[in-house]
Amino acid sequence: MPGQQPHDGPDDGGAPQGAVSDAAGRLSQDVASLVRAELDRAKAELTDTARRAGTGTGAFAVAAVSGVFALVAAHQSLLAALERAVSRRAAAAALTCAYTACAAASAWYGYDRLCQARAASRQALRQMGTAEEPGAENTSPS
Repeated sequence: MPGQQPHDGPDDGGAPQGAVSDAAGRLSQDVASLVRAELDRAKAELTDTARRAGTGTGAFAVAAVSGVFALVAAHQSLLAALERAVSRRAAAAALTCAYTACAAASAWYGYDRLCQARAASRQALRQMGTAEEPGAENTSPS
């Protein structure tokens, strides 16, 4: 009939429907409380992690600066020792050649490792069934 609400529950004054409604309301509140508690816990964990990461980053920065000072001191000591055997100019040239060779070897090693990592990534993608795009160029060295 028009104007009447549909009735789904038993006809005993609406008690079971009210109990279900109350239970659903309590469940909703409990779930919301649990979600808030989990979010607060996650926020606290992230804050703690960020604090530790900041401390670790600061320690790495101090280590890097100390490492640079150590390299400068070692360079000065090595230069002074070489100057006893050869002229200052020859000692400086010898150190420059040694540093250049070290830099070149490190750069070559790093480039080689990056190329290997790129090849391994491409192989893993192929094994997963993902093909490279048709227009993609292969820039890895042979």
